[in-house]
Amino acid sequence: MHKTQHILPTYLLYLSNHAGPCYTSNEINFMALYCFLGNEFVQWIRGAKERLGKCSEPTGDKESLSSKAAQLTVLQSELPDGQAKLEKALSVAAQACQLADSEDKDIIEEEVRMIVEWTQFRL
Repeated sequence: MHKTQHILPTYLLYLSNHAGPCYTSNEINFMALYCFLGNEFVQWIRGAKERLGKCSEPTGDKESLSSKAAQLTVLQSELPDGQAKLEKALSVAAQACQLADSEDKDIIEEEVRMIVEWTQFRL
């Protein structure tokens, strides 16, 4: 089980107990799910950028260069997984925006803009 997977049910319970009548169950579910999926994507892309940074200098001995090339191949193979994480987060964000009030919608839209900024790199 992923370390963060236990957080979502706990967060949902907390929100449902403390949000009271301000939010419907669907609003809470989509907002919490968006937070979880957005964080999952940001963690993935941070890790990918960190590993990419380690491979960015084409210097070193033959073994070092071979290791860097292998790491780039692994990163390339992980792109579809990262793309799927991004698409899920954006899809849930769109659903959360439909249910949210204007203040929450503005917050979600700002977070989406920040997530999209994280995607501004290519392998």
